[in-house]
Formats: sequence, C-alpha cells, structure tokens
Amino acid sequence: MRDRSGDLLLREVSKRYRRRLVLDQVSVRLPRGSRTAVLGSNGSGKSTLLRILAGVSVPTSGTVTGIPSRVGYLPAAFAPPPLMRAVDYLGHLGRIRGLTPAAARHRSADLLELVDLAPAPSARLGALSTGNLRKVGIAQAFLSDSDLIVLDEPRAGLDDSGGPVLDQLVRSVTAAGSTVIIADHEAGGNGYDQRLSLSSGRLAPVEPASRAEASYRIDAVGRAGRRTFEVADADRDRLLADLLAAGWSIIGVRADAHD
Repeated sequence: MRDRSGDLLLREVSKRYRRRLVLDQVSVRLPRGSRTAVLGSNGSGKSTLLRILAGVSVPTSGTVTGIPSRVGYLPAAFAPPPLMRAVDYLGHLGRIRGLTPAAARHRSADLLELVDLAPAPSARLGALSTGNLRKVGIAQAFLSDSDLIVLDEPRAGLDDSGGPVLDQLVRSVTAAGSTVIIADHEAGGNGYDQRLSLSSGRLAPVEPASRAEASYRIDAVGRAGRRTFEVADADRDRLLADLLAAGWSIIGVRADAHD
C-alpha cells in the first residue's frame, strides 16, 4: 500500500502579481481521494490557484500543507518539445518520474491507445492538432503513480471521445486513493465530490445537487475496451449522445439511488 500524505489544505492563501491581487485569503481542504472542480471565468485566477496546489508556485501569503511528492500536472499552456514523438516523450517522462524503461513504454502505449491519439503515437508533437496535443497532456498527467493530479482546463480542444475517457481516468485514480483537482468550465455531471467557484480572487463552494437525486451507470464498449461511466440524471442523455457519437456501443444503463 502506498504511503499517502493525507488531505491538501490551504489556509488564507493570497497571491499578488505586482499590484494585482489574484487570490484573496483562499482557504480550502481537499480530502485525500476526492475529485474537486474549480469553476470560474477566464482571468479569475484558476490557473494561479492550480499552480499553487501543484507546488509549482508559492503564495504571497498564507500556508499550503499536504502537497505530496508525486504530482501529475497538466498546465493550461501545455507546450512539450515539438520535435519529439509522442510515445518517446511519454516514455522519457516516465523514466524521469521513476518508472523502469519497460514500465514507461507500456504505460505510455496504454495511455496513448486509451486517449485515441491521432494520427499515431509515433507522430511528432509539433504536428499534432490542439485536441490531440491536449490528449498527450492528459496522458502525461496520469503517467506515473501520483498521489495528486492537477488538471487545468483539460477538456479544452478535446473531441467527443476525449471527455468520457478523461472522466474514466479520474474515477480510476480517485478510486485508488489519489486526489484530483480540475479547473473546468463545466459544473455538472462529472462526479465531483465538491465544486468551488473562484471569482474576484475569492473561493466559494457551489451548492451541491440533492443527494436524493438519481444517478446512472452506463456500461459501454469502445476501442479502449469495456468501461462504466457514472453520470447524474440531468446529464445522462448528453453523455449517451457523446458516447454514441464517439463510436462507443452501449451495453446497458442502470439507475442508482443515493441515500
């Protein structure tokens, strides 16, 4: 069993760039193994907050505790070396992050197959479309056995098949005990444990849906194999349409009731 660092805690965190106050007295606890969405408009400070959570930036004031040593991070501006091939890039990162060469190759190949990279894993990164480059960014964030995964607008530019695969990856790692934080414009249907809204530097909880609300499990088969997707009632039809458009075959839809 992995040694986990526990909850991630921010206490009265502020961040200032010269005279501009980007984060203002932000306090939040992110429980271990939870899925958290940070919602907000462009320029609201989401990227600044996520950089602090990932440990790549420090606050001007306040404290951050519980950042683990193993963090997977997808920045909003993901710019890998353009001449490297996707599979070589992931393999290189895997070795840097402590995987054996064989494990890095296998994990890289599995992730690139799962995200359905086009035209091929051997493509050079500089030749990829925005959406396919985002898929590589998602793959590198999930490459190693990280205790914390921080994703800044991971859905930006993704095609219809990318969203369900991202949701499946998030569910898989949180089920294993990792914590996931996502900056997202979409507030619903992705199984978040908490949703936080960032506006004018202030962070506030978004009121959760009723726990009595019905949710559904959708069993589907695609090129990546069989998957089960969890979705709220309000988003069921949209996810079904997305899956069908992406070439998934629906096996069944099951209703779950929350106590």
